[in-house]
Amino acid sequence: QVDRIEYRVGGGAWLAYEGRPVLVDSEGDQAFQYRAVDRAGNLETQKSVAVKIDTAAPTVAVEVLPGLPEGA
Repeated sequence: QVDRIEYRVGGGAWLAYEGRPVLVDSEGDQAFQYRAVDRAGNLETQKSVAVKIDTAAPTVAVEVLPGLPEGA
């Protein structure tokens, strides 16, 4: 029976998962790792998901055609 679920981001310390969204705020590629621990203290083999954080806003370019300024 599972006692707890733990996670870590970018190789940091293992933290107890408390059922809430996890904040990942470091720019760039991060490894999100997680594992379960049973009541006897046995660790599940950790699993990992790659997360890429990009905080730069996208740029958008708009071009208005003079012949149809209000559409067709």
